[in-house]
Amino acid sequence: MSFKKFQFRKGHPLSPICLLTLFLVFNSCTKEKLSINNVQEIKTDSSILAYIKELGYNDSDIKDLGEEYLVDGDIVFSKNTIIKNTTKAKGLKVSQYGTGSHTNENVVIQIDPSMNNYINEIYSAVTHWNNVLDCSLDFSVYSPGQTTPPNIIITNANLGSGVCGQSYFPVNNKPGSLIRININEISGLPFEQRQRTITHELGHAIGLRHTNWQGHEATTGNDPSNGAYYDAIHIPGTPTGIDASSLMNSGECGTGATYLSDYDKIAIRSLYFQPTPNWQQLSGGARDISIGADGSVFIIGTDYNYNNGGARIFKWANNDWTPIGGYAIAIAVAPNGVPWVVNSFGSIFRRDGNVWTQVPGGAKDIGIGADGSIFIIGTDYNYNNGGARIFKWANNDWTPIGGYAIAIAVAPNGVPWMVNSFGSICRRDGNVWTQLFGGAKDIGIGADGKVYIIGTDTLNGGYGTFTWTGNSWNKFSGAGIKIAGDLNGKPWLINSYNVIFKYF
Repeated sequence: MSFKKFQFRKGHPLSPICLLTLFLVFNSCTKEKLSINNVQEIKTDSSILAYIKELGYNDSDIKDLGEEYLVDGDIVFSKNTIIKNTTKAKGLKVSQYGTGSHTNENVVIQIDPSMNNYINEIYSAVTHWNNVLDCSLDFSVYSPGQTTPPNIIITNANLGSGVCGQSYFPVNNKPGSLIRININEISGLPFEQRQRTITHELGHAIGLRHTNWQGHEATTGNDPSNGAYYDAIHIPGTPTGIDASSLMNSGECGTGATYLSDYDKIAIRSLYFQPTPNWQQLSGGARDISIGADGSVFIIGTDYNYNNGGARIFKWANNDWTPIGGYAIAIAVAPNGVPWVVNSFGSIFRRDGNVWTQVPGGAKDIGIGADGSIFIIGTDYNYNNGGARIFKWANNDWTPIGGYAIAIAVAPNGVPWMVNSFGSICRRDGNVWTQLFGGAKDIGIGADGKVYIIGTDTLNGGYGTFTWTGNSWNKFSGAGIKIAGDLNGKPWLINSYNVIFKYF
């Protein structure tokens, strides 16, 4: 069995200057095919056309499409929009304080059947936005039956030659409810450019304007075409000027940047800031870590010696690490707090009281679920196969279940998740392995069911850390090489310097 290689993308080189902007726009869509509720409370009789002009757009930038206005090539306003405020916008092209068009909801995307052949591109776009650190906004794809309803629909539409996509802007603190992708225009483009279009339009749906708008418009003054006054507010940390690396630049259908630039990320963080998670450094050092469903925490130390069987084994007790005897290279903890280990010779042991009892078979890694299910990665490693075979403990013996891997973790319901030698992430669904989006170096699952991975994006201290949202990986601050989850939904981490951290 083999899986396609996949990796999270690394950050794109930074260009010198950028000004990314947020629109102060409210609108509603009355033409959605699916059930997204963006009902708008009518507060004033303000004209949407007058409002658009007050945002600083020249009359020549605004196109009348019948039921909608099209602005700046791919930004859409419904004519049914009633501005839900009683004061003039004064042409604010950006708001660093979140007083403009933004969303107070996480983004949940419903994929129209017309976009079924572009699901991978949509997931890639979701990952781009979720990978922005210190950002409170979470993106996911709607799954039938989930409790949180979708608030954005992505659908196909024939937008004419040269137009890759269009998006609505946020309405009443909800994301822009409709994104149109022109399949006729993007179908012949490389994958990177197809996902770039979707990522770009999602940026509009959460309130971002084109980065390079100021290349053809002044930042402040009166528009000579309609007399409206406007004033742009600069986002701190993003120098004024053009950022050629910005994914939010306009006029680049099929040719633009395919990664969010560093200044793109600064801009979105300024609008949806979330403080850096708190990591507490613990004493000692480790090469592996595991946490049982009862809260027991064990590590493999750093004093590795092949002839001893690995490094010493420790248990967390009274805010310190207590050696319990034995040497190993990998560890997992049963629901009753009993550790199982694999040593450098591939031997498998279980702790019975104060002694280690050898278990039949050989392994390179081991994982135990909160229900007591035990799985191992065997010793028949072959990179081209994806790693070594996977086995389950049953009737005092190891039963092969199919598949190859290098790391394994087990959900509370006994379902194994694994990472193979190509970095692919797979979950066992019945008798088959389902490959999930993304790439990883290690995987850990807490007793509460939260799934964590060590990604493939190189950082100081190892690789990025991610958690599973149900259909995508959400990046959170941290870098490491090994990860585990506790019963309270908090990850524990070991970085490349063997330092141990606990999230709190």
